Amino acid sequence: MPTRVAAFLAALLPVVVACGGSRSGGPTQAVEVAGIRYPANAIMCAKTVTTACASAAAGRAGHPIAYKGHLPGYSVGVLAVLPGGHAIEAFSSSHGAAQIQSPPIGEVVGTQVRRVVNGSARGVVYLDAAGGGAKLATVRWQAAGQSFELDLTGRGASADAAINAWRGISYAR
Repeated sequence: MPTRVAAFLAALLPVVVACGGSRSGGPTQAVEVAGIRYPANAIMCAKTVTTACASAAAGRAGHPIAYKGHLPGYSVGVLAVLPGGHAIEAFSSSHGAAQIQSPPIGEVVGTQVRRVVNGSARGVVYLDAAGGGAKLATVRWQAAGQSFELDLTGRGASADAAINAWRGISYAR
């Protein structure tokens, strides 16, 4: 997970630098979450994600976004909207990291282990061993005609943990 997003951000760095500045009242410096640096001008909210912030992020992205706001055992790092409308909510903890991507960046990594349903959302769960032996658990799903992805890495990343985190997802339009 971090590799795909870090590579995506590195490719966008010239675009982000060209954009310059940050929104009024937002962070004036980049924020690092789980080893990934999010540029200040992309950050919609840091440390706390509210419904109002998620709605503003969806407006900036130009499409609905999935967000959690609170993930037990994790701290919210940022909700950022990158050039191209990719929204990412990033979490960190002492045991790993989590991200929600709207829409997903890159190809899914891992082996399909389960199909899941939550209301009208239909998803697939994938598991993979990432670099250094850390686990990666991913739920990639469709809701209202759009793709989303939730990734958990580190100790405790399992299909069940990813499904439990996914079940409480909210959407902002």
